[in-house]
Amino acid sequence: MLSIRFVGLSLTLEKGLPLGSGLGSSAASAVAVNELFGRKLEVKDLVLAGLESEAKVSGYHADTIAPAIMGDFVLIRTPTKKMRAALPAEIGMPHHVCNCSQARALVASVLQGDLVGLGKALLGDEVVEPKKGSFDSWDGRG
Repeated sequence: MLSIRFVGLSLTLEKGLPLGSGLGSSAASAVAVNELFGRKLEVKDLVLAGLESEAKVSGYHADTIAPAIMGDFVLIRTPTKKMRAALPAEIGMPHHVCNCSQARALVASVLQGDLVGLGKALLGDEVVEPKKGSFDSWDGRG
């Protein structure tokens, strides 16, 4: 994936954070190693490096790495057919109402710059988020 040559260096990383916690430690690690080597990687390559390292320990998830490195609000394309197959064919009215409410709150929070509201909206998905797992993809464009 990355066109980085081997430099003969082995690093041991002690982060003190649980693997797969979604706190951006893989992104921070990629940025730290890039700093160590004089900032040779572009942003898209930093995301790919973070993804490759995260894939080794907790799966290939761009949803925390991309925004941590790129900043702002990042949308990640997911293969629709695969994702839909993982979701239930029908959802109950309470889940539907909750997710519609969370979608409205998410858009409003982005438009208003409300980070607390955004966090709450992102954590409130009762249908897709619990099933998405390894469906995050990243093509290096961004």
